[in-house]
Amino acid sequence: MRIEENYIKHGYFWLPENEDIKIPGILSISDGGRAELEIIGSFGGKNDFNYDDMNLKRIIGLVEDDGLIILNKCCYIQKYISLNENITKSKISSDQVFAGLESIDNEDITFNQFSFSVDCLDEWVNESAFKINHEFEDNTININYNLPDKKCFALDNGMKLDINFCYSSPKIPVIKEVKITQRTFFTLKSEEPCNIDLFISLAHKISHLISFAIGETVSIKNVSARKSIENDESIQYYPQETKIFPNV
Repeated sequence: MRIEENYIKHGYFWLPENEDIKIPGILSISDGGRAELEIIGSFGGKNDFNYDDMNLKRIIGLVEDDGLIILNKCCYIQKYISLNENITKSKISSDQVFAGLESIDNEDITFNQFSFSVDCLDEWVNESAFKINHEFEDNTININYNLPDKKCFALDNGMKLDINFCYSSPKIPVIKEVKITQRTFFTLKSEEPCNIDLFISLAHKISHLISFAIGETVSIKNVSARKSIENDESIQYYPQETKIFPNV
């Protein structure tokens, strides 16, 4: 997975079965999706001398900016236990990180929508929505931007695939530079909630298709997901996006 800026967050972390013990730590995610959590001590405390099973199914955290966070498929890289009063640190790797969740449960994490982009997608889709008009006599340049319509496709597995477009607006006040950036991304949609591993598998297949089409290797990036929820009026809505950092 392509990560253009390293993700580093401070917070408190705990195991789902032991919410009363929260340990301070630093979560860092580097390019490629490699997630590493550094904590003080270990989740088992001073008497945790079990080195036979270094795996942890899930870790929950509360971090700056992104709030609730889940680390799935975890494993101790380094596990240190202090026999005196010295401070020791342990390091834990995670294959999946979910940031910005609205709530936490102990069930499998499922979503209805999965959005992602890949390298060179804008060039491959080649959908320009800019029109530039020079008025030389009036010393004027007019730039018009109209957001392109999304493109929708039905997949054989019952899902839908959309090619979507979004843009960033110029910062205000504008003094000497105006910048509008268009970004293209895919969205996989399923009526029934699906496990994140299924979405990631499909995203890999799509990225391989792009690689074959353009003749170079591309990486998945900007991954997020949503899960539909029914409110009191039985109307489905999609809450805030959950950022996902898979180690792929």
